[in-house]
Amino acid sequence: KKMSGTPGSIVALELVACTKGTKEHESIVAIEAKPVHIHAALLLLGAKPGSPATRQQLGDQVGRWIDVPPHGGPVDVSLVFKGKEGRMVEHPISDFIAPSNKRSDDSASTDQEARFPTHTFLFAGSVLHGDGPGPRRYLSDTSGNVISLATFGDELLCLPAIHSQDNDALMWQLNATNLPAVGSSVTLRLRPHILPAAKAAKANPSPSISVLEKPQQ
Repeated sequence: KKMSGTPGSIVALELVACTKGTKEHESIVAIEAKPVHIHAALLLLGAKPGSPATRQQLGDQVGRWIDVPPHGGPVDVSLVFKGKEGRMVEHPISDFIAPSNKRSDDSASTDQEARFPTHTFLFAGSVLHGDGPGPRRYLSDTSGNVISLATFGDELLCLPAIHSQDNDALMWQLNATNLPAVGSSVTLRLRPHILPAAKAAKANPSPSISVLEKPQQ
């Protein structure tokens, strides 16, 4: 992956990761890998896909819809890059997300809001689209929404619940204090929570996949 964004800028984050050439200015990292390939790798590791947030008609009541939250197996997200001492260090992605300066409430100043509350996302699995002849499209490949903070409905990984994309509702911004410079190569590591098949496996860490990318902001 590569660090994305505009040097020196403070932008409300919509995504942790996007695909290259899409939403770099609103993401922490931009990846060159196809989201559908990352999806396949997570399946091979034993991760359980779910679905992104959707809207469904309420029974047979025309014009009445309900929002259905996303679901999927939990996946830990981290960044790996060379630290100040020259050694490779892994950081939970929450280390690089801070409360937005645009928040109008007082919660950003409280202790519990001093940092992003989680580094674990849901394996929503995006959406396959297309009814005609030929293969269906994996929507995350097209939209660039790989790991989202806001809800788009086609992301590969997402937060629990539904989070508005409206600018006034975006609650988080980049904390670039310990990040490499924009354009640096880093590794985005996804580690799904896998239920061990045997007791002996309990002592082993969950498998992970790593994607070489670069930070944005």
